[in-house]
Amino acid sequence: MNMFLKSAIALALVAAALPNYCVAVQKENERGRVATQIKFEEVARQAEAARDANKFEQAANLYRIAVRARPNWAEGWGYLASSLYQLNRFGEARDAYRQTTVLTPKNAPSWAFLGLCEYELREYRQAFDYLCK
Repeated sequence: MNMFLKSAIALALVAAALPNYCVAVQKENERGRVATQIKFEEVARQAEAARDANKFEQAANLYRIAVRARPNWAEGWGYLASSLYQLNRFGEARDAYRQTTVLTPKNAPSWAFLGLCEYELREYRQAFDYLCK
């Protein structure tokens, strides 16, 4: 069998198997998305329970995981920020409140707490600007 014929047969075999491979990959991706969704929901539920129990360190850690999984989850950023604020970790809280204000620019409490974080960090001019928004 010449080299051209061998290559043509190999190519035909790959082409025949490709649709099944693509379906398998698609199903695997869908399972991964479902697993990620379930994991996110579980982490978010645990974070809420920790926050409700005033376990702010645990809540902050869980919210951090959740917002990594869903960076556009404004509510999660807000809860992360408020948990950090409760722990007097004002620099980290400021960063989380900044993200909250990016995602929800009309959320007045986020701007106010961002200003309070800046005040605690002795950034008085910036605090005043945020508190006036």
